[in-house]
Amino acid sequence: MPVIATAGHIDHGKSALVTALTGTNPDRLPEEKTRGMTIDLGFAWLDLGDGQVAGVVDVPGHERFIRHMLAGVGGIDLALLVVAADEVIMPQTREHLAILDLLEVQHGVVALTKRDLVDDEWLTLAIEEVRATLADTSLRDSPIVPCSSRSGQGLAELRAALAAALASLPTRADRGQPRLPIDRVFTLSGHGTVVTGALLDGAFNLGQEVEVAPSGRRYRIRALQSHQRKLEQAKPGSRVAINLAGAEMADLTRGMVVCLPGALPTAWYLDLRLRAVGDRARPHARDNTVLAHNQRVTVHVGAAEVAGTVRLLDRDTVAPGEEGWAQIRLAAPLGALRGDHCVLRVPSPAATVAGGVIVAVNPPRHARMRDETVRRLEALAAASPEERILDALAAGPLDADAVIARAQLPADQADEALTALARAGRIVYLTASDGEPPEASSGARTATRANSRVLWSTPTWLAEAARRGLSVLKDYHHRYPLRRGMPVEALRAALGLERRTWGPLLTRWRAEQHIGGAGDLVWEPGHRVVLNSAQELAATRILAKLAMTPYAPGDIGEGVDFELVTALIERGDLVRIAEGVVLGRDAYKTMRDATLATIDREGQVTVALLRDQFSTSRKYAQALLEHLDDLHVTRRVGDGRVRGPAMSAS
Repeated sequence: MPVIATAGHIDHGKSALVTALTGTNPDRLPEEKTRGMTIDLGFAWLDLGDGQVAGVVDVPGHERFIRHMLAGVGGIDLALLVVAADEVIMPQTREHLAILDLLEVQHGVVALTKRDLVDDEWLTLAIEEVRATLADTSLRDSPIVPCSSRSGQGLAELRAALAAALASLPTRADRGQPRLPIDRVFTLSGHGTVVTGALLDGAFNLGQEVEVAPSGRRYRIRALQSHQRKLEQAKPGSRVAINLAGAEMADLTRGMVVCLPGALPTAWYLDLRLRAVGDRARPHARDNTVLAHNQRVTVHVGAAEVAGTVRLLDRDTVAPGEEGWAQIRLAAPLGALRGDHCVLRVPSPAATVAGGVIVAVNPPRHARMRDETVRRLEALAAASPEERILDALAAGPLDADAVIARAQLPADQADEALTALARAGRIVYLTASDGEPPEASSGARTATRANSRVLWSTPTWLAEAARRGLSVLKDYHHRYPLRRGMPVEALRAALGLERRTWGPLLTRWRAEQHIGGAGDLVWEPGHRVVLNSAQELAATRILAKLAMTPYAPGDIGEGVDFELVTALIERGDLVRIAEGVVLGRDAYKTMRDATLATIDREGQVTVALLRDQFSTSRKYAQALLEHLDDLHVTRRVGDGRVRGPAMSAS
């Protein structure tokens, strides 16, 4: 179901026209009805016959309420520009038209209202003036229909023009990335909180979990409705009311966006190509304002309105009619994607000054007045989906949904691009679990979405990560030559990798024998600990000292190299049974075997029994039994030990 939005100067008859066409007065607030002036957005449904129905958003025309107008025209299919025949083009006509042009609204119909107040000669002049005003805008080819809401003259022709324009609209794309910019929040008794807006880029289903950006709060869709009809599924392009289970009105405001969980980045910075409003041929016109570097503006994206500061990247000012690259720093976050339209206004004197299409969300800070900055932005603006994905993966592996968010692509385009890149070998598959890579023909995103541990990366990034990993291990072996390997977590930290990335990468390295390892240690392939002659002599002395009192060895002694002791433990000459307590290999085996034999003979063994059997102290007997408990060789029952679950009686 398409969406029409009105536009035009105050008192040119927008609300009266909507009432005449739909039978619904869009002015819903008591103050609007008392003052006879539209203050906020109004809504109605237009039945054009033959089953063709459109949602109508009526916007205020007063300059004080431009922000409400902007909240209503984002994502519309058709503009109904209302111009009074007796006054023709007025200031808010120009500003509303400039906004529609910045939003690149391509389809429109002009209603030349109050036809009954002018004669034919004046009407001809009015049509010429409107046509001249539209000439340099996105609505240049819009039909102009004279009409009167009061007498009904021309309304049939207006309906026919609207029906023809709507019939020519392209089908709204379902990109699998549904977004509903909220333009109204209210409560219904017995139902809870309801939000409304125009649904973009995908479908929502009853019972589906959704997120409200940028707050990050998640809700379940309790009910869907469009044109007063309950729905199981809401499709893109229609005006939709969503009843969000568990939502509080205080947590929702106009400008937030209902989307799939994690689908919409929280934007604090925006890169865009700006186009300034106005005409260089009319430098002193009221609607001409120069936009300056570091100027504070109000940023409008969808239904959102946020304060921000403009950093002009390739010039110091953007004059009316000029274009330039800019980065906007937002004072508060909003939900936005690459490709969304942005409109900038200044507060004093209040005016719409510029707008453009977002090229990147949360980009790095750019150097000003640099040719390379402009070249990169121009390349990014013109980049293919494949190039944008490769750019998104340059910093490291991502899952498919994160690729979509980082590259800011519609889901269907991302799926096709991932598949093409995988087939060409320009991206590779990583997973933390064993398994076959997804079939490229099945759609890379679809195949990986079910497994959150599946990541995509570029061969270039993987090669560099492997080089860095081996370099870190080489340095570790040089610093600690007597250690068998480096702790896995220490290597991850040294490489600065997130755990989500580290698991799949480690799996790949081990499978390709790029690194060696066992348990929680990793090492360079082929690395082994080799003692020199001095270290072998020191090791012989340590083992001889332990052999003198094998079951109560005491302190190994001051001055003994801790790294050498660790190497002897890893080589198997020593066994650490507790912190600071080691036994020789033979003594450990003798005590372990005797412990199990006592259990088999007596039914259990106690600390005292083991202590007396080996003429040792309670410290060593208890340490050994606790060590065997940890290995599940024994388990404690009361004051004694029996065989553990991992050890059979044989």
